[in-house]
Amino acid sequence: MPESANGHKNVERLREINPAQHFMRYEILSSPMPIRDFVVELRVADNGDGTSTVVWGGDFQVTAANEAKMVEAIQGFLAAGLENLKQKYR
Repeated sequence: MPESANGHKNVERLREINPAQHFMRYEILSSPMPIRDFVVELRVADNGDGTSTVVWGGDFQVTAANEAKMVEAIQGFLAAGLENLKQKYR
């Protein structure tokens, strides 16, 4: 169960994984965020020059709060996760 910096936990379930295609899909079953139906995909493409392109995104429904603010928060979360991957695998 992934835990955020503030101690909140998400419950996630792996829905699909394909190591040969460098792809996985998972869903967030519960979260302290006001969202539902959050399905996330992570793909890694070999650029053929020793680098890779990572695409990490998802679809979700906002259940409360300001929708634009929630979308911005999730985009920030995904961007931070991508930056962490970049720093780790440089």
